[in-house]
Amino acid sequence: MLSYNKIEAFINPLSIIRNFLAFLLGYVIFFVVSGALSPISLLAPLGFVVAYNSIYYINDLKDLEEDKKDPHKWKNKPLLNGSLTKKKATYLYFFYLITGLILSFFTGIFFGFAVLFLLLLNLLHTFFFKKTRLLIFINMALTQMIKITLGWIAVSSSFEGFPFYFIIFCGLLYATSYLFYKKEKEVVEVNRNKKIFRKMFNKPTNSFFSIITLASLAVSFLTYNFRLHLLVMIMIVIIFTFSLKLVKARRLDLYRTYHILLTLVYVGVTLSFFLISYIPELAALNRLLLLF
Repeated sequence: MLSYNKIEAFINPLSIIRNFLAFLLGYVIFFVVSGALSPISLLAPLGFVVAYNSIYYINDLKDLEEDKKDPHKWKNKPLLNGSLTKKKATYLYFFYLITGLILSFFTGIFFGFAVLFLLLLNLLHTFFFKKTRLLIFINMALTQMIKITLGWIAVSSSFEGFPFYFIIFCGLLYATSYLFYKKEKEVVEVNRNKKIFRKMFNKPTNSFFSIITLASLAVSFLTYNFRLHLLVMIMIVIIFTFSLKLVKARRLDLYRTYHILLTLVYVGVTLSFFLISYIPELAALNRLLLLF
């Protein structure tokens, strides 16, 4: 019977689900704005998630020596726990990259180039941006914006009605979460029995990133006609934040739990956006909020 580590050596299940949900969120946003559920080719999400899956291999190959220094990554990284060799990782990188790009360009030229640009942003992150917090933040925000936008452009070549401020908010929110997880872990292990807690916003840049994220939320709330959707989204993000703090307090596996929780956030946000627009009673409640 295949273990999760062996499965993860060939596909990254949580990342694939999360990337598909980001794409699906873009498609649902098109439905929220246009009021129409447009037909979509399965080649679009398939091409995107397959091509993007290649990024995890090149990233792990690049960071292999550095990851060896982190004992928490040994059980989560296939290259470290023996589930995958460097040679196989290289083969899988090119297989997913080429296959995904072919499927993406079959979907459409614009869609294919959007996926290609997304992959280039990730390569810049892997090889050049990891040492600079501001570049990490900008790159992660752009990456997330494009992921969601792919779901829109898969069904429409027009950006009429496209909620730019909301997409910016999603990108900034993800980037802030990414930096919090990667660079500002509240819990630092000193030894097996002792932990040191650091403040989440112990650097001015963290406060700045949080402020512009909240500003983009405020602009989105005042600009667009899906206020109930935004309120539910914020509730889900708050639950995610407190759940992450609970995970840290109980000393659970932060790496995998973070990705599980983040995937659940995508599920909750995407599903709530669809249901609020699809169910008449919830849609009426949203219209009521627009009166204030």
